[in-house]
Amino acid sequence: MANFNTRVPENVPGEFFVDATCIDCDTCRQLAPATFGETAAYAFVHTQPQTSEDTRQALRALLACPTGSIGTVHPHNIKAVRTDFPLHLDDGVFYCGFNSPKSYGGNSYFV
Repeated sequence: MANFNTRVPENVPGEFFVDATCIDCDTCRQLAPATFGETAAYAFVHTQPQTSEDTRQALRALLACPTGSIGTVHPHNIKAVRTDFPLHLDDGVFYCGFNSPKSYGGNSYFV
């Protein structure tokens, strides 16, 4: 679970943040590129979600983050977002989510 007190300084103020436990695996940027960016060492929130779809994508990233480095200031309905996985990407291809830190955030797919 992300710690607000150890959030990285590049985060813009607002609801979502990334903390110092980030391993820069790219999971958040794959799932919510409108929200997350990268430095040389970790991800950060470059733009707070502006729409409900942006928020949903950021919450998917929060769930899939292998180190639990993404957090929110207020509680959200994570149970509803869990039902998005496996996430349909293309005909017969689904992203499983829930990445593992043991694989450095490697993605798994149903094909």
